[in-house]
Parts: sequence; structure tokens; C-alpha cells
Amino acid sequence: MKDLIGFIETNLMNRIKAFAMIWEGMQNRDLKKVNNGLFQMSPGVEDVIGKTAQLGKEMAAVAKAGENIERQQQRLEKDRINNIATNKTLLGLIEAQKNIRDNEFNSIDKRKKAKEEAAKLEQRRLKTLEDLAQRQVDILMQEANLCGGIDKLRNDEVQKIKEAENEQADIREDSLGRQNETITNRYQLE
Repeated sequence: MKDLIGFIETNLMNRIKAFAMIWEGMQNRDLKKVNNGLFQMSPGVEDVIGKTAQLGKEMAAVAKAGENIERQQQRLEKDRINNIATNKTLLGLIEAQKNIRDNEFNSIDKRKKAKEEAAKLEQRRLKTLEDLAQRQVDILMQEANLCGGIDKLRNDEVQKIKEAENEQADIREDSLGRQNETITNRYQLE
């Protein structure tokens, strides 16, 4: 019963405030106050115009963030496409340096230089691939944050993030294997 009385009191007070706001708006010829009072009178919510304007601002901010994420995704896709040839070229150069390194007819100095050059090229390749993978993870996390956090995502969206993180780990693992080969061969040339 107390809840009902409290509800009626609150509702009645909101209606009186709304009527007072309409009256004040009419006397001051303030159309915004009149509209606010009318909106407040029906649902009993205060400052409907202000809250609606705030909601509009928040929606615009979300739309802008979404556009920014879309631009980042487009740049990432373009960079990935451009990296296809670069990655293959680097792999070819790395293998060429390994061939020089493994050729026993070459001098030890030449073989050592080739080994070091292969390691530098692998580091460059790794840095590029890791950067692309990290950017994808960052974009997916921005999208998740825009939706209220990773906990609010559907399973397929969470899976997409986890797959991007796994791709990043695979890149590191592959590169570490290649670097390990370089380290192993370093001792063979000494």
C-alpha cells in the first residue's frame, strides 16, 4: 500500500511540476519550456527535450566511432592486400640468404653475413605481420567496446576475436621457429 501511495505522490508531483513548467513557459513565451512541460505531463519524465538531445548526441558519437572503426578496417584490409606480395618477396629473400649461408663453398664471413641478413629480414617480416594481426585484434575490441564490452557479444563475435588473437600467436610461433633455425645455424658457422 505504501508503494502505491508513493507512486501516486510522485506521479502527482511530476504532473504539478509539468503544469507549472507549461504555465511559466507560456508567461515567458518560452516554447522549449512549454514543450518540455507537455512531454513531462504525459509520461511524467522530467527534461524530455534535454534527455532526447543527449540521446541524439550519444547516438551521433556511436555512429562516428563506428565510421572510424570501418575506416580502420578498410585501411587494414588494404595493407593486408599490399603485404601479400611483400611477404612473399621477404620469404624469397630470406631463403636466398639461407642458401648463401648453407653453401659450404662460400667463405665463413659471407655465410655469417647471409645468416644475419636472413635474421633481419625475418624480423622485418614478423614486425609487419604482427602489426597487421594486432590492428585486427584492436579493431575487434573497439567494436566490442562499442557494443558494451566483450561480455555483451554473441558467441560468433567472441569467436572472431579469439581467432584473431590465435592468428597473432601463430605468427609469433612461426617466426620463433624461423629465428630458432637462425640461432642453431649460428653455432654451426663458428
